[in-house]
Amino acid sequence: MTDTVRIHCLNTNEYKDVRVGSSLEELIEVFGVKKPYLIANAKVNNKTESLTYQVYRPRRVEYVDISDSSAMRTYVRSLCFVLSKAVDDTLPDAEVYIEHAVSRGYYFHIESNVEVGEKELMAVKKRMQEIIDADIPFIQVEEEIAEVVKLFRENGMKDKALLLETSDDLLYARYSKLDNYIDYYYGCLLPSSAYLHLFDVVPYNGGFLLVVPNRQNPVELEPVIPQQKLLKVYREHLEFLKISKLDNVGDLNKAIRTNKISEIIQVSEAYQANEIADIAKEITERYNDGLRVVLISGPSSSGKTTFRKRLEVQLYVNRLKPVGISLDDYFIDRDLTPLDEFGEKDYESLYAIDLDLFENQIITLLNEEEIE
Repeated sequence: MTDTVRIHCLNTNEYKDVRVGSSLEELIEVFGVKKPYLIANAKVNNKTESLTYQVYRPRRVEYVDISDSSAMRTYVRSLCFVLSKAVDDTLPDAEVYIEHAVSRGYYFHIESNVEVGEKELMAVKKRMQEIIDADIPFIQVEEEIAEVVKLFRENGMKDKALLLETSDDLLYARYSKLDNYIDYYYGCLLPSSAYLHLFDVVPYNGGFLLVVPNRQNPVELEPVIPQQKLLKVYREHLEFLKISKLDNVGDLNKAIRTNKISEIIQVSEAYQANEIADIAKEITERYNDGLRVVLISGPSSSGKTTFRKRLEVQLYVNRLKPVGISLDDYFIDRDLTPLDEFGEKDYESLYAIDLDLFENQIITLLNEEEIE
């Protein structure tokens, strides 16, 4: 039986026979891989794996640093783990809820019997730094699902227990440990807490914000960009989910199992219809004050066209006659489309649009003239 396995490292374009069972972390030094920023994970045969992943068969490996989106997710996931443990260590009776990405960071709030202010937040931040300095490994544990569910319930993690209980065909489940603290994360983690070199926690809009490294320049933190409107929408949606008793994916799975999903879909549709009606009402009121252009933005395949059509129907009900215009009609010739960092055509770029034509035609329409 061979004691070595051949690995192809794409970063250095080298093939080497390495010890069977070597971790990706160990192979960084073997291949002499250098990256501008912190290496957080690797793509093994194009699948993202943690640096603790061990090789037992021939593999093609490409290391990525935190300027890459998958590596940054690994960094953030590990940082959230440290935050959760720090809150548990500092405020034992409190619960931390990391809710969503906003203002280039991650909004979280802490529920506690005592008021959590800036003093308590600084204690949490200090404890986070202590955990990082202690270089504690993130350990993956796999056990029978019944044992994992029992462990989560004993530790007050009812939402995670419900998630596993409502997941079909699972015999075993993994959970993660950081010292004596356990949690459940879907995705890669860093090898240890010492990899987390940069972070901050600050008060933000009645809660707190976990500030992470900037992807374009990971030696600096992301600037805190106020996004009150987006946060307001998140809070309204969370309130709706609580009323619907859908606090987490486990609740949704349970609703499917008990044949209540049709009712939930109907309520969700009614909720969206009500939101669109409110938007149409505001547009109608502002139309009388001179409003003539409504812009709808969002990434590809996010539902902009569907939303526009539903909004048009509601505006017709309000006795307005909207005309929908799609930016798809304003793309420049493909051979002129700007390229992204990988040399591919970047259709998400603002400059993939003929901006001059778009601006001129909107002005023409506002002047009540025809366009072709």
